Amino acid sequence: MAKVTDLVARLAQPLAEAAGCSLWDVEYVKEAGTWYLRIYIDKETGVSIDDCEAVSRPCPTHWMRRTPSREAIPWRCPPPGPTGC
Repeated sequence: MAKVTDLVARLAQPLAEAAGCSLWDVEYVKEAGTWYLRIYIDKETGVSIDDCEAVSRPCPTHWMRRTPSREAIPWRCPPPGPTGC
């Protein structure tokens, strides 16, 4: 079975590209007892809050339609770097 991060990377790649961004990384980590899914994006001119929104807004719907798991997973779409969106 594919890892969650590999599956999400395959699903998120076209969403990032459609927003003019590149997919930097995908994390699925447990913090303080809660699992978080993070999709990191990058862009040569820098990632704006609008870029984050363009990639993150369709993610939950896109994810739910294409994965066998229907469980709710908290997720975030920050750009790489210390600031995030």
